[in-house]
Amino acid sequence: MSTGLVTAAYVVAGVLFILALGGLSNQEKAKRAVWYGIIGMALAILATVWGGGGLMIVIPMLVSAATLPLLYNSLLGGDARNVLVLAGGLLVCAAIAVLRVKDSELGTE
Repeated sequence: MSTGLVTAAYVVAGVLFILALGGLSNQEKAKRAVWYGIIGMALAILATVWGGGGLMIVIPMLVSAATLPLLYNSLLGGDARNVLVLAGGLLVCAAIAVLRVKDSELGTE
């Protein structure tokens, strides 16, 4: 997908998100606003995936969305605060892993 097309898709998705937020303030327009949000998110995900490198963002999101409900009650005790603690711990682990990467491994010597 060309860069211009990806950029246009992001702009359209952004406009749809703004329309969704604006419509949620009015009860009569809320149903249409939800659809704007759904279409905007689908468009943003497609632009990310086909824009290049997006699979490295989307795949972990899909894996976490599929596995978190399985872990929520059994492992995390059904408490949302435990989910935040787990997410924070994983974020710290990711930061430490990034610090261990040397510039020569990235090819940017």
